[in-house]
Amino acid sequence: MIDRERFQYYYDDFRTRPERVRAAAYVGAAIAAVVLVLVAVVLSRGAARPVKRTRVKVEPATAPTTPTMRDAFAYAKDLETRVRPLERFARVYFVPSADTPNQAYGKVMVMGEVASETDFTELQRLLVQGGVPLTLDMQVTYPEPQ
Repeated sequence: MIDRERFQYYYDDFRTRPERVRAAAYVGAAIAAVVLVLVAVVLSRGAARPVKRTRVKVEPATAPTTPTMRDAFAYAKDLETRVRPLERFARVYFVPSADTPNQAYGKVMVMGEVASETDFTELQRLLVQGGVPLTLDMQVTYPEPQ
């Protein structure tokens, strides 16, 4: 292990030579300055800066893109208010959609059930009575007579 007497001899020898003591003091001060600068750099960096992300604006899926699609939604809402008060058309609903994938032409799907064929013709008459500015697709079912 470490011989205590040998260590004491080297220490006494070091202390008796002033040039070595001065060099050790300068080296110690330089190391202290470097450590202080490194600590200051590390503390000033803090947390990593967040990555700036580009945001893509996405329009809501329910917002129609063309005037005819807006008309289809407005027309479906108008039909809903005219047909909903009548109890026999309670199971009929209106779905605005597009005729083409890029929604160039709006249309309204009339879907659901009615009780009889006369109710179906009455529904058609009610739809035509208010005017039909858009294409209407009918998918209404009614039970066949037995």
